Amino acid sequence: MWSSKPFSKLFVAGLMALALAGCFRPLNGEFGKDKTTIASELALVDVEPMQDSLGHFLVQNVLFELNGGTLPAKPRYKLTMKATNSLTTPVIDSSSGRADVGSVLTSVTFILTRNDTGAEIGRGVVNSSATFDRMSQRFSAARARRDAETRVAQAMAEDIRTRVATLLLNQK
Repeated sequence: MWSSKPFSKLFVAGLMALALAGCFRPLNGEFGKDKTTIASELALVDVEPMQDSLGHFLVQNVLFELNGGTLPAKPRYKLTMKATNSLTTPVIDSSSGRADVGSVLTSVTFILTRNDTGAEIGRGVVNSSATFDRMSQRFSAARARRDAETRVAQAMAEDIRTRVATLLLNQK
């Protein structure tokens, strides 16, 4: 026998979804009074350089995510990042006493400011980690750690791009 109760619940859910559909803005759509796109705004972000190797990987990946790797001619925004990096060894071989696995744990604090006024648009913290095998050869272990740092930088750059895009979208 057909019941109208499931139909009414489905109808109410459909009405709620339709009512809330107007509350969302697409991240890659046009915004603001001048109908600029978020891609054109992201291309105006200048990224401050960082000193260590992880910082180099992170800056290059963020630049690529924001504007394809090119520096903006007239930057409107400045992105400053500060990273903290640590290495942990969660797995230790009981017979040799040597660490078999390492984890790179990274946290990046970023601040987005306007170049013309120096006003802070927003800030955030991004965390990421990657594991790697530690071999008995020192060069192999060092290279595996660097590869893990590269993976962390790529993942964090994607997250930072999304957060910066959200900050830019919400300021207009």
